[in-house]
Amino acid sequence: LCLPCTLTGCIVRKSYELTVDAAHLTAAAVGAGTNVARSAPFSMASAITSKRHDAKVKSTLHHVLDEEPSIFKSQRKAHISARLHWLPPMDVVRPVMRQTSPVALLPKGSAYTMSVRHHKKKHVTYDITDGCELLSNEGMGTTLALIGDRYEKDEMGPRTRSAADAPPVDRVVAIFGVNRPTELGAVYRRRCIIVKDDHRVQKLHTLDSSARLVSNKGGLSLKGGILLETEKGAGKSGDGTVPYWSMNHCRSWKDSCNLKVFELQGADHREILADPKFHQIIIAYVTSKS
Repeated sequence: LCLPCTLTGCIVRKSYELTVDAAHLTAAAVGAGTNVARSAPFSMASAITSKRHDAKVKSTLHHVLDEEPSIFKSQRKAHISARLHWLPPMDVVRPVMRQTSPVALLPKGSAYTMSVRHHKKKHVTYDITDGCELLSNEGMGTTLALIGDRYEKDEMGPRTRSAADAPPVDRVVAIFGVNRPTELGAVYRRRCIIVKDDHRVQKLHTLDSSARLVSNKGGLSLKGGILLETEKGAGKSGDGTVPYWSMNHCRSWKDSCNLKVFELQGADHREILADPKFHQIIIAYVTSKS
């Protein structure tokens, strides 16, 4: 650049820096927080894995004004070193879920009990959990309370009965689609860092894209941490939204009510309402003498 352009750029840059510095001083004067410098990300992995849970970290601090790329910016930086001590979490006492309505609970002894492994790290293990525990660990008590208020206190059904029990009616006609790839569950991992730059806490769990199925028997697939069921192997899968075992659970009510079940090949969870086969079943049922 020519000398006049360089001088002009320096003057503009200095004016900008003085303005920002004045804003920081004003914020500090009124008691508000202000960021002067930020460090590069560093890992606490050595502290977590070491026996004493201690680690020494070194990082470089850069002035906030130097974060944007510019040929006129100065290189204001400082070096810091610190000793970190990791406090492992206490043994988690799993909360007692008082809801009779489970959230994302897999059926016991089903074909969906599968083995998951990390594709590189053999020492990594995975636990099976339900939706209630996951929501509780994330601090989503409001969501759990909503489930309790809307389901447990529903005046249309006895509160002492489970959502898995037959509804308090004489007749049930179940119509649902089958054999579409359907999300069955997910594999999560704990985050190493749970605080963002703006000091907001991130979610505690994130999808584990490194998880792999030990075997793909039963028509299951795992990609990007999302577990899907398909019609291959298991014979049937859900409607693209609800897993097959959940919809097929209604067959266990056959001794409690007059039950009829219709499965529509390839029908989607929402699009089934526009499926002519669905309309034919409804018309035939409501016009039958029985």
